[in-house]
Amino acid sequence: MVEERIIYDQELIDEYGYDHVHKILKSLSESNKDDLLSGIVFPAFQSKIIEEFPEFSYENLGFQKFKEFLESCIEHPYYLENDRIKLKECHEPAQTESDISQERIAEFHTALKKSQLRTLPELRKKVGDWLITTFFDATGNAKESITYSQLQKKIIDKFDSEQFSKSMIRDVFKLLVVSKIIQFDQAESMTEMPLLRISPKKEYREQLVNEVVSRLSFNGILLNIKDSKDLSFFIFGSSDSEYVEVTKNCITNQ
Repeated sequence: MVEERIIYDQELIDEYGYDHVHKILKSLSESNKDDLLSGIVFPAFQSKIIEEFPEFSYENLGFQKFKEFLESCIEHPYYLENDRIKLKECHEPAQTESDISQERIAEFHTALKKSQLRTLPELRKKVGDWLITTFFDATGNAKESITYSQLQKKIIDKFDSEQFSKSMIRDVFKLLVVSKIIQFDQAESMTEMPLLRISPKKEYREQLVNEVVSRLSFNGILLNIKDSKDLSFFIFGSSDSEYVEVTKNCITNQ
């Protein structure tokens, strides 16, 4: 018998799924980073959520297991491993809060979740790089005949791990498809659409930003040039000038 997940209140999922969970994780990482590097077990973390938000219930959000709930909202720099939530140790210089507005990032995330999308930049880059080298030739055309559903399964088989859940992988694939970065022949039904091509890097970035900007705007976020750095970090996980410039151009032309 196929189990169905019923989502009772998407607004509650958005709220608990990012803002509240990441607020607690951020507090834990600031108060005792070493403990979070080694990991906090799921029951202990669930207790902390209930302690701060007594009305919380993952069952009322439509999830049968607490782990499923976490898989729907945990993002870099946190990941799941062996029934623990861990902080990824980063050896690169971290960007400070003076560089990036975490409040604005949270607003972007909440708004994008209303469109059932997440940017997940670390995973998206890994998936994109693998797709380009595995399934496309130098001109961006598909090297083999493969359908939408077959490609999604291959991506899940490749990246499904403690760090990247199936839910995260599906969200990355969905973002690449709705942005038309990965293009299919839409003459067939969705799952059987044959793969056609992938956009070159410059168009890839522009299409990705344009899609996110469009969704954010539709969901009530008013963007201006001052948001370029924060939005670049939200989409690409970086505020390097090459990404900020693409983001700025897309905001200007929206």
